[in-house]
Amino acid sequence: MWRDLKALGERLKAKGNIEGNLVGEGLTLGGIMVISPSGEELYTYREVTGQEIPKDEIAAALDKLVEMQGMAGVVTPASQGASTEMVAQ
Repeated sequence: MWRDLKALGERLKAKGNIEGNLVGEGLTLGGIMVISPSGEELYTYREVTGQEIPKDEIAAALDKLVEMQGMAGVVTPASQGASTEMVAQ
């Protein structure tokens, strides 16, 4: 864990003067999953502190989801609730 914190400090120094809220749980990591309605995992990204999110890979996974559904257009959440169901517009 010490190596990870030290590496994080080095990356912050390399980026220069970083401003903003640096208070909080810095060790909690997240990620992104794209799952088809049938339950097939199309893409998984596990966050690595200090690395940018691979936007192109995520976009490609969403495009694949749209192709699988036979839909065209933008994929948006079906509702604002807890559902992760997706619909095309």
